Amino acid sequence: GTQGCYMKRILIAMAVLVAPVMGEDGNLQDFIGGVYNKRGTWIITDKDNALSSEGCIRKVGDNYFTPHGFYRKVGNTYLSDTEDPVVDTGSTFLSSSRAVVKCQKTYLWSGGNKVSTGSTVLDSDDSDSE
Repeated sequence: GTQGCYMKRILIAMAVLVAPVMGEDGNLQDFIGGVYNKRGTWIITDKDNALSSEGCIRKVGDNYFTPHGFYRKVGNTYLSDTEDPVVDTGSTFLSSSRAVVKCQKTYLWSGGNKVSTGSTVLDSDDSDSE
């Protein structure tokens, strides 16, 4: 009857509200560790913001605003106005210039490694800042 129809409306409303949140699979930790090709140690203050001595990174949906340009996640690819596209394969971040392998909380690449310790992404070699 009317109660069943009412419950269906509530479920549909909840699905509409939850769907955009569930659709965003890019997280700030993976972006900083695997995509963002800049040295530095970043402190993730919440799921959408990170701070370092370089400035801040702000995530708005699938958009990432950084001190070095704008990035957008489309599907499993991160596009930028300043860098080559980076594809997230799940365990590796690939671009035409490098490959970053994600191994648990460590991001390994030829230019140095980044380690995530909870809310901080540390650069193993912070001496060679770009």
